[in-house]
Amino acid sequence: MNPSAYLSENYTDQAGCIPIKIKKDVSQLTVTSNTSTSTAIGDGSVSTPHPIFSMLTLNDFYILLVTSGTSGEHWVFPKGSIKKGEKKKVAAKRETLEESGLKGKIIKDLEPIILADHHKGVNLTYFPYLIKDKKKSEKKSAWQESSKRQRKWFPISQVLQMIAPVKTHIESATIHLQRQLGLYLHRLNLELNLSQIPLSDYDKNVRKSIEDHITHKEEKKKKKKKEKKKALKKSKMISTEKIKAK
Repeated sequence: MNPSAYLSENYTDQAGCIPIKIKKDVSQLTVTSNTSTSTAIGDGSVSTPHPIFSMLTLNDFYILLVTSGTSGEHWVFPKGSIKKGEKKKVAAKRETLEESGLKGKIIKDLEPIILADHHKGVNLTYFPYLIKDKKKSEKKSAWQESSKRQRKWFPISQVLQMIAPVKTHIESATIHLQRQLGLYLHRLNLELNLSQIPLSDYDKNVRKSIEDHITHKEEKKKKKKKEKKKALKKSKMISTEKIKAK
């Protein structure tokens, strides 16, 4: 078992996020000829390539890392100390905004990744954090720690090879996320029926529907509408009781 998995009662707690974004390559819209269908026409045949569909794979996901604030030699996930009385999720989002300039939504369908950085003596909780494709989600120029940190998006399937040498806890967190996300994508492809959407039809609207599904946006809308309706009903009942009391 990886040593990063072992937590310690003597360590302080810190929280952070692993920023994730969807970036599907739509430049190649047809597969190679060895998976095509041949149709006889006259004396010859014409090869018709099968369409590529919009199913999500690990290759379609990128994660963001920042350079460490001390030496700047390593790539790490945004994280930091939890203030007194502050919840872990709140601390994680605050630290992510300060260190990377990103705003997003915690992915509730993915478990937080909990491990230890024995070099620093801290127990870490990382929340998978979806960054939607919006201008306001990512500050383009300056953010709070932009003067002392760099930030960069890496393909999640290749990140460990690209940022070597890797800190042990960063490697462990990345592998854990790769496994979680791999299982989650199977479910996501089925729920959104992405195997029926040709890649040629993949656009910002399809991406937005995927992002909204991941963040449960429609469910939140329905819940908010239900709560508003309930509050209105309660308000009317109170008004009726006051009229009767008079």
